[in-house]
Amino acid sequence: MDKGLVTTSSLLDKSVNGLLDDFGAGNSAPGSGSAAALMGILAGKLIITVCSLSIKKAAQEKRAIDDGTIKSNQLKFIPFENQFQFIIDDIKNNIEPELKYLFEEDSKEFEQVVELRKQRIQAGNDGNKELQSKYSKESLDKLQHVTGFVFRISDQCFKLIDHGNFIFDKAYTAVRGDSGAAISAAIAGVTSSIFIINLNLVSLSRRNWSKDKKKACDEMYEKLQKKQIEAFTRVGALSSEVVETMQFNIDDV
Repeated sequence: MDKGLVTTSSLLDKSVNGLLDDFGAGNSAPGSGSAAALMGILAGKLIITVCSLSIKKAAQEKRAIDDGTIKSNQLKFIPFENQFQFIIDDIKNNIEPELKYLFEEDSKEFEQVVELRKQRIQAGNDGNKELQSKYSKESLDKLQHVTGFVFRISDQCFKLIDHGNFIFDKAYTAVRGDSGAAISAAIAGVTSSIFIINLNLVSLSRRNWSKDKKKACDEMYEKLQKKQIEAFTRVGALSSEVVETMQFNIDDV
């Protein structure tokens, strides 16, 4: 990850309202690529919260073991404490820094794509075919580079989907709303990436590079469908749990 390229004028340093206003300002940047990265960043933060709370629950279990109020076969959190910490470290040290970098770089680089397109149009209006061709190639080169960013965003979001699924199953059940929101945000990050990549490949369709990338995007879509089914299975399981609880309460009346 090229951390050194991130400038001091970070979009992520803005207030939430300021950043949202930037997305809604009608400008080219920040755009959909940065939005996809932001969904992944949010998913990561939610996952960290769930893991942190679960580690606190593991500490409570350790105290309960010491005072004899819980037996070893009743442990829910201690068996997964190392996995919870691994997920926190993976997000903080790898996934989140990568997504933050891609958030900033996608915004800056795509703005250059738009500017080159404007220059190409102006050169065409001026009848300067040579300059028009130059700007056309440069804009496509830059768009190809930006599309690479989007593939990287989807890679990180897939990791977050897996982390989210794990914590939904194994972490503190009282905060499964956070786990579910994290899974949903990560899925949205991948889904957005697929939309963006396919759109960019329309412009890049004459390049040999696009053939391999189209195949990779289609494989990404197939993988996403499987992840969505896994997520919906968890929604269904939680829904069934609600029904069982309601029935139990009715029988208790």
